[in-house]
Amino acid sequence: MEMTAGTVKINKRDYDFIMEERLKDDVFALKYEAIAADKNRRARLLGLAKQAAEETLKWQDIVDAREYCKGRVERGLDLHEGDKEAWAMDAKTVQESLDNALMKANKIRAEQLALDEVISKSVAALKKYVVEERRTDFAYKTDDGAFYKICLGSDDLEQPKAEDARKVGIEWRKAVATREGIASLTFAKAKDILSRYTQAIGHDHHSFPNLNLCLQNLLENKTMSRFDFLLSCRKACTQATMSDLCDCITRMAYNDADNKILHSSMDPDKNRQQRFMQNQLDSQADTQYLRKLKRDHATMTAEEKIEYADDLKRAHALAEKESRDKAKAENKQTRRGGQKNKPRGRGGRGGD
Repeated sequence: MEMTAGTVKINKRDYDFIMEERLKDDVFALKYEAIAADKNRRARLLGLAKQAAEETLKWQDIVDAREYCKGRVERGLDLHEGDKEAWAMDAKTVQESLDNALMKANKIRAEQLALDEVISKSVAALKKYVVEERRTDFAYKTDDGAFYKICLGSDDLEQPKAEDARKVGIEWRKAVATREGIASLTFAKAKDILSRYTQAIGHDHHSFPNLNLCLQNLLENKTMSRFDFLLSCRKACTQATMSDLCDCITRMAYNDADNKILHSSMDPDKNRQQRFMQNQLDSQADTQYLRKLKRDHATMTAEEKIEYADDLKRAHALAEKESRDKAKAENKQTRRGGQKNKPRGRGGRGGD
């Protein structure tokens, strides 16, 4: 099957891994070391070229200064103090020095161009060896410090190992800095976002330790409250996100229902227990509502009784049921008490 090659940008970690694998090939290593030696030579030539350029510029400045001095002398004008040294130099020596500097600079430039061509051909040959002969990926680094990979197959498609950090960052901000996000925050959801976020930014990112610490703290405290979790995530937030988070917590703290959400566990099982113990279940709230309606119905207006007619029927039905249940419990308790006080039979101590 014919496979096409594509170029994709990679990070330094992937580049180092690929190069480590390729250098295990003796042929690749030999070609690569030859290229590296030529690149070092080119770097030295760049230094020499800079020196040659400075030398050429120096002698050209002297030539220009002498031309200026010649004009002033011909017009009978005095020379400036800074030009006297240049004017005192031998004209032939100055010109020869400039010619020599130019010759040296041109020679170095020619060597640079020739070496650049050698390096270019060597890199092309190495790439051909890796991609066409070895049928594997070829990695390289550009002069601006970027890393790329020429690969077989469809690696040029958008199939990154992790999501875009900006996209996950938006999701993270919604989860910890909005009322809706906090209210729906669970252990599983927080773990999912933080895991994806750490993968998206990578180990090399300077904020990776902060995000990873937040994730590890979550994993070690699975039943922590939303409030405690949010406090532990402060270093994993930007200043803007942290400001929104604090404002949101403050608003929720002043609302009884939202305050209970803040201080309830992110673990579903623990949260169910807390909601039951705090009478937060819908059935519990409905029972409390009907009991209060039964107690206060006598003070309601005629219009209100019409409006709440259906609920009042339910309230009366609940009261009757609770009354029956209470009576049954009392009768059962009475029977148990009677059996406990009943005289013993034939095996007892009573009787003649």
